Amino acid sequence: MRMKKRSFRYFRYQECDAFAKYLEEQAAQGWHFKEWRFGLVFEKGEPEQAIYSVEIFPKGNERDCRPEKDAEEFAEYCRAAGWELIDGQGKFCIFKAIYKEAPPIVMPEERYENISRAERKQQYAQLAGSLLLGVICRFLYGDISAWGFQMAQLVYMVVIAGILMLSVLDAVAAMIGIRNKKRLILKGEVPVYEKCIGWNYYYYYWAMWGIGILSSGIARIEKCGMSDFGIVMDIIGGSFLLLIIIITIILIAFFRPSAERRIEMEMIAILFFVGVWFVLSVIKLDEEPVLVAKTEAPLVQEDLRAVDGEMQISGEQTKSILGKHQDYSISYGDDQTHPDQMEYKVYHSKYNWVIELLWKKRDRWGTAKSEIEKGKTIECKEIWGAEEAWVTRLGDSIEKYCYEVCFTDAVMVLQTTEELDVEAVQIIREKLKLK
Repeated sequence: MRMKKRSFRYFRYQECDAFAKYLEEQAAQGWHFKEWRFGLVFEKGEPEQAIYSVEIFPKGNERDCRPEKDAEEFAEYCRAAGWELIDGQGKFCIFKAIYKEAPPIVMPEERYENISRAERKQQYAQLAGSLLLGVICRFLYGDISAWGFQMAQLVYMVVIAGILMLSVLDAVAAMIGIRNKKRLILKGEVPVYEKCIGWNYYYYYWAMWGIGILSSGIARIEKCGMSDFGIVMDIIGGSFLLLIIIITIILIAFFRPSAERRIEMEMIAILFFVGVWFVLSVIKLDEEPVLVAKTEAPLVQEDLRAVDGEMQISGEQTKSILGKHQDYSISYGDDQTHPDQMEYKVYHSKYNWVIELLWKKRDRWGTAKSEIEKGKTIECKEIWGAEEAWVTRLGDSIEKYCYEVCFTDAVMVLQTTEELDVEAVQIIREKLKLK
């Protein structure tokens, strides 16, 4: 028969009465709260109708893993009033009544102020963390053209977007709940802080970075298989970062260091995190472009005309539930012989909103505006049979022409050294399956 058990139930600050009720229910079953160490630790004993009070200590710190000096001084005052401090964490202090007639530790108005201040600070921190994570992911991954057509990264970004929305809804719900308690106090009633919807964001942010690197590795597997060295580095790096996070969480939760020592442990974990990420980034800078066989490229210059020189191809094809993406660069010759070069990006999707968004954002992944000579852009949708099409005569570039074409289910940006005629356009549409 086990004599000790752990519970990983999570309670937010405005659920302190629900927290106390949970401890009382456990005590009635013979499980008595002992300490907060890697979860709520209970010891087996005789069933007891214990009375608990969970209070919010305003001087507590979110990083406190145990009651600090100020909380212990507060505990001495509470003991004189009939309440014994069992343990605490963050701003939580868990008291057990020494005798049943013990008066409330704090008055309803003061209790409300302590809870509302703690809840607001926590919600602001969670919102700031979620928004910061969203901004950084937007900066690193770009728009939908960069992540929307790779299944692993699409799922990752959807999760990020979901967390952002949930964090906002969570904060709004929390503030509404707190305001409702204020109305009860103004009516002269004593509010009860029961269980409500909510969850803990604290370690989510760091975990998402590790998961993000893993999803990057999975996305590269989709592109070029397990033989790519960079994929192996992504998977190893992501796994290592997740391991750092897990180990740090366990060490902090189990050994319960002081707030100052906890900051030191977290800083060490962050330095490891950043160091691994930097090393992986440096290693991957030296990677060669992904080389593909001629038969794997849907369109090459030889499909349009006769060309001389040795052909070099780099590119990728990816797909997700949003559609398919093709991105290729084909050249003949070398830098000294002024190669014949063609580059194209094609996005296929059955969703109109995806096509419209890609077409509006094409300047981010198509021709750089600095390379386009103003006044050299001409409409050419008739020759392409497309919804919209433009050809631009480029400036200082190997490719002399840039075609930007929008169909009902596809968007293409193609750069080539030769101007295209009707026959070439028909071949391109056939090869790239442009309707």
